[in-house]
Amino acid sequence: MKAHLRKQVVILGGGFAGLSAALQLANEPGFRRDYNVTLVDKNCYHLYHGLLYEVATAHFEIRPQDIQYLQGGVCIRLKALGELVTKRQIDFMQATVTGIDRQRQRVLCGHEPDFGYDHLVIALGSEPTDYGIAGLREHSVSLRDIPDALAIRDKVRLLIAKSNQSPGTTRQIIVAGGGFTGVEFAGELLEYIRRLVRQRVIAPNAIGVTIVEASDALLKSLGADVSRAAQQRLARLGARFELGAPIARIGNQAVQLPDGRAIPFDLLVWSGGIQANRLLKSFDIPTVGRGQVAVEPTLRVKGSENLWAAGDCVMFIDPATGKPIPQVAPLASDAGRQVAKNVARSINGLPLLPWQPRHFGFVVPVGGKFAIARTRLLHGQGLIAWILRRLIDLNYFMSIMSFRKALRVFIRGARVYLKND
Repeated sequence: MKAHLRKQVVILGGGFAGLSAALQLANEPGFRRDYNVTLVDKNCYHLYHGLLYEVATAHFEIRPQDIQYLQGGVCIRLKALGELVTKRQIDFMQATVTGIDRQRQRVLCGHEPDFGYDHLVIALGSEPTDYGIAGLREHSVSLRDIPDALAIRDKVRLLIAKSNQSPGTTRQIIVAGGGFTGVEFAGELLEYIRRLVRQRVIAPNAIGVTIVEASDALLKSLGADVSRAAQQRLARLGARFELGAPIARIGNQAVQLPDGRAIPFDLLVWSGGIQANRLLKSFDIPTVGRGQVAVEPTLRVKGSENLWAAGDCVMFIDPATGKPIPQVAPLASDAGRQVAKNVARSINGLPLLPWQPRHFGFVVPVGGKFAIARTRLLHGQGLIAWILRRLIDLNYFMSIMSFRKALRVFIRGARVYLKND
């Protein structure tokens, strides 16, 4: 970190909430210029999770030189965003945070030098949870980051090759979890498998895909009509389902269900749930639920004056519904902006404002040029919903970059991802 006498607002985490907080704070009217904004992340890039399933299922015969586009469409290098660092006065530091010292107001980085803060925004996101299922970590791959997505892609490629080496044998892929990630990944994978069958690259029954979900419906939190539409679409693509089937344990090549049945697999992709970043346990701050930060309605950490939190690492009860808010990107970004506004108000001695989550609706891609939309603009499904989803992706890139850079990122990803569709 640069040596200077300016006071520090430090934001931990360069995800949706953290990046939105940094951008909003740097542009916040009345924000005192004797404060510096520093964004800290262990990675050098901001990951757009909304397209990560595309990386995991990207066209398996793309040229080696196109591999960079798999990452370029979802990874936005924080140091490369010149307008964020120079025009908006944001410093970026790549560092692995190991804890905080609240008394000294320092962020700890293990073997690296620690650094101070005057206000600290915690936006460390979430990580997969295994619910204590024996064998899950050893025998599954989660879809949470670029290395995961590329690993899944390589494993699927291997199964495709093996299917041709042993005709008559069905290779089984299990997608464990029927939420957003599981449905999006399964849909895109099934669409690609269907194309390989049409092209006679593999036999019709060479690869099977089964979605295992603990609840009795896919995308259950989105309502019965969305659940039904998603299941119908996936069924048409060739998916099999085990609903109302919580996993008891996982062996080397089979998932064990509570009723004693065993479902064999060659690849298990885990998308069954998330929990707050485990690093929060060392922060000496109040937590609730699955280790999430306990916050006031203003998103200030309970019992603190200068600690704030936003995103998936937070438990926030929506005053309109009385339920925890969904852990989705638009709400994380909205929370990040609200945190920034309240940090600025706190610095300027103004009363804090409670966060009132704005629900934007959702668009869920379910394989190929097909999506299910429930937004103010569109309530439907099919190609139009899929186009809307692509426009939402582009709009997000435009919200954090110049139009030219946003279009470049969008196009370089689309040139590979559209081969799936």
